[in-house]
Amino acid sequence: MAYEKNTWQSGDVVTSAKLNNIENGIASGGVLIVTAEESGQTLTLSKTWNEINEASFPIIVYGTAFMYVSDISVSDGDYTVSCFFGGVEGTHNFGTNSADGYPSITFN
Repeated sequence: MAYEKNTWQSGDVVTSAKLNNIENGIASGGVLIVTAEESGQTLTLSKTWNEINEASFPIIVYGTAFMYVSDISVSDGDYTVSCFFGGVEGTHNFGTNSADGYPSITFN
């Protein structure tokens, strides 16, 4: 059975069924570790949008912190990986202009 990703929303209740779904995805080898590499005020992911999109369970690592991917989308030529960063409120959107591009985000 293929892993079915849950798109978490603020206020969602964590259930044993949802946790077991994650466990099954991990057990099937579907985890993809993606690092966020810093250059100035820009973070760039170490995998392409397509590699992240094809993964059953992508996890983004930045230093000692983890970011959990909440959505992977494409719209009007913008390829986006959205994630929650532990301890920081809101969703962060890493973007690129192609499926083979490396998504990035720039902070001010």
